[in-house]
Amino acid sequence: MSTQQHPGSAGRPFLTAVVDDDDLRRNALRQRLDRLGHASLVFESSEDLIAALRAGREFEWMMVVLQAGSLQVQLKTMLGLSRAPLLLVALEDSVGILSDIDKSLLNSGRVDVVPLSCSDREIEWRFQLLMQRKTLFPLSGDDLTWGPYRFDKGRRTVWINERRVALKPLEFELALEFFRHTNFLVTRERLYTEFWGGSFDSSKSRRLDVCVSNVRRKLDLDSGSGFFLRSVYGRGYALNEVVPHAGQTTEDAAQMLRSFGTGGAEERASSYGR
Repeated sequence: MSTQQHPGSAGRPFLTAVVDDDDLRRNALRQRLDRLGHASLVFESSEDLIAALRAGREFEWMMVVLQAGSLQVQLKTMLGLSRAPLLLVALEDSVGILSDIDKSLLNSGRVDVVPLSCSDREIEWRFQLLMQRKTLFPLSGDDLTWGPYRFDKGRRTVWINERRVALKPLEFELALEFFRHTNFLVTRERLYTEFWGGSFDSSKSRRLDVCVSNVRRKLDLDSGSGFFLRSVYGRGYALNEVVPHAGQTTEDAAQMLRSFGTGGAEERASSYGR
């Protein structure tokens, strides 16, 4: 993925996520957004955009070129992870895909559709319409979802599927920090400074360990829940999404994470360190 930034009509860039697996078409869309004054961050797949959203990346709006195959789950995940509206771009041979998308999604007010052949003016008009809907019809609640976990920021409540989990305010914010940085190591120094302020003092770090332990226990982040929160010795913590290989159960994959140490998270520690 790559980015481009230019002043928007309000004197600041509108950061747009663009998803398309075709290089030429993706670059052409990016140039059109550039002419309209929208900064763009491009992704080759829906999965790449979802990973960025889970890592805490925010966008003013999202543009996804419809491809063959089902996008139903991916689109719902994008809208669940972000409050940004979504503009679907239909190719001549992909119009039929729209019939496979849940009508409640298309009628939610957060999603609109344009053909690839539409004018730049049409794209800008659709963008303005989506942003107006966002202002006039704000979402109920402020939910963020990762797999079976749903965080209601407005009520500071966590749900695991249909089970409500009671967390203290600090535990809620700490858990949300881990999920926003799924598959990344978050250093102890960063966490201590973020939630307790001041410089990190190893002699007082016990309070962080206790809070992390409570989050792990209350949210079942050491079982077969699909996510595993682990300590990285001397560094910090990493919340990993557990992806079983062929023939494995989720618990088997979690056990491998317990056994193999830091894995890929340590390699990315610099992004979320001091």
